[in-house]
Amino acid sequence: MNLISRIQSDADIVDGLARLLARDSRLLPIAEKAGPLPLRLSEPGFSGLASIIVSQMVSRASAQAIWGRLAAAMGVPSPAAYLALGDQALALGLSRAKHACLTALSEAVLAGGVVFSFVLEQPGGAAISEIDR
Repeated sequence: MNLISRIQSDADIVDGLARLLARDSRLLPIAEKAGPLPLRLSEPGFSGLASIIVSQMVSRASAQAIWGRLAAAMGVPSPAAYLALGDQALALGLSRAKHACLTALSEAVLAGGVVFSFVLEQPGGAAISEIDR
């Protein structure tokens, strides 16, 4: 059984939640109270991953506001456009840690160290390992 798989549909969310609840029944009351989980797919590639990084550990509203400012400043989100922002990204709401992460990601993509088309074709665990290296 593959424990890591790509979520592509509402059915994938239902299946994943069922597996999680089967592993830990203490989560049943939370799942019942929360109701159905929404499908939230990010655009593949730099833009999607950068947006996910921005949204970590902040409210959804804050993440959307910060990403909106960054995307507007970049024009078309890309590694080169992000690097061109330099420290201006901090003034748009990013923490220093997220700015460092996005800078490293942008540099890795431009240097050929992260190839999103390759990563997208890998099984979940292999994709994580590829990005993690």
